[in-house]
Amino acid sequence: MIEQLLTDPYAQTIRKESAKCMRFCIAACKLTPAPQKALFIMTYAKMMEELETRRCREEFDQMNSIMKEICKMLRVFDDFPKTEGTVFTVADATTLITRLGQIANMIKEDKVTRTKKVQAMAAHIDEEDMEFFKEDLEKIDKGLHHIMEIGGFLLRNMGAAISGPVEVTLLPLYAQPLLEITKREDYELVDSACFLCDCMEHGSDDLYNRVAGQTGSKFVEMIHLHSKKADVNYDII
Repeated sequence: MIEQLLTDPYAQTIRKESAKCMRFCIAACKLTPAPQKALFIMTYAKMMEELETRRCREEFDQMNSIMKEICKMLRVFDDFPKTEGTVFTVADATTLITRLGQIANMIKEDKVTRTKKVQAMAAHIDEEDMEFFKEDLEKIDKGLHHIMEIGGFLLRNMGAAISGPVEVTLLPLYAQPLLEITKREDYELVDSACFLCDCMEHGSDDLYNRVAGQTGSKFVEMIHLHSKKADVNYDII
């Protein structure tokens, strides 16, 4: 599976099911931490190879599928014994963050481009087509959710050691939606709030100070906004 099926050139289903099977194999090695870590690293290397191929081709659905499985594999290591260290070196984690930042920017740029096209065609699109367009955008945006989850894992497990790259590469991506709360979808705001909470709880003191200064007021703003929405929905009912 690691050598051939994870990067099968013909069938996405084969790649997805192989990644899922490897996740179960990794989880099954819980009682032997060193082999478990080694099995993950071998699997991860192949999946990152496949992720780069899909990134170069701008295949968002396949990139999201790969990141989703990496995210699920990493959850297996939330309780990894401290005596065994972490599953990533700082260098490897930094490389991962860089790649995730590239993909996140691709997703955001694609969204802007497609939104402009739809706005130009708005007069010729009915409500059903517009709803389909929004659902399609949300599917691609799922990649940002997986990136947030992976970033959170790195902060929980590596803390200050990885806070610098997180602050430079990922923090701006998730802070931006909070600057224009009324223009963002709920799922975007939830991802941003979760990521900033991870930064404050698990990051370095510098990262905490960078985030905490403005986060409180933005969270209060979100609470008030959604309270108003809840009141409107209640009135309709």
